Amino acid sequence: MRLSKEQYGDPEKAANTIWGRQTILTPELEDQLVQYCLAMEAIYFGLTRGDLRRMAFQIPERNNLQHNFSRADDMAGKKWLKLFMTRHKTQTVFEKHNYPPDRIFNVDESGLTVVQSKVLKVVGMRGKRQIGNLASAERGSLITIVVCMSAAGNFVPPMVVFPRKNRKYAIGKRCSSRNNIPLSSVRMDPNGVIHTLV
Repeated sequence: MRLSKEQYGDPEKAANTIWGRQTILTPELEDQLVQYCLAMEAIYFGLTRGDLRRMAFQIPERNNLQHNFSRADDMAGKKWLKLFMTRHKTQTVFEKHNYPPDRIFNVDESGLTVVQSKVLKVVGMRGKRQIGNLASAERGSLITIVVCMSAAGNFVPPMVVFPRKNRKYAIGKRCSSRNNIPLSSVRMDPNGVIHTLV
């Protein structure tokens, strides 16, 4: 306390002083960098971590600011990036609008093939270029499953899209309900994929 009083003359002023290292980029430059990152992301040209580190190196180089970034790598360090990300935590859309969990939904579409899609590795003679392997001659048909669930745990029954033109009653009856509880919604499409008409 005595040292701070001698240096600053007032202990309260010493308590309000920001301790630690100063950032290489000024707060204004860092804010401009954040706004640029968000603008690029909005037009679908999001910056990678490497791009951000290169830009952070170029800013002090072009503005003749003193920095300790690596000139050999021509980019800022990983530690700088980590500290930059902790200094500039942007609000997510969920936090900004304060959506309740029952209003946040996640939809996932997965395609399943009926035929084996991955050829297994086999052991053979060393140096031989081609090894015979049995593979299915038929082309696999695609079955698409769409699942939707909210953050609160509510879910919409999954939709299964089969590669058919006409609906067969047996397929729909087994998948659609059990004891009047909807298990899934069954749709037919010639290709077995989701589109606006399904």
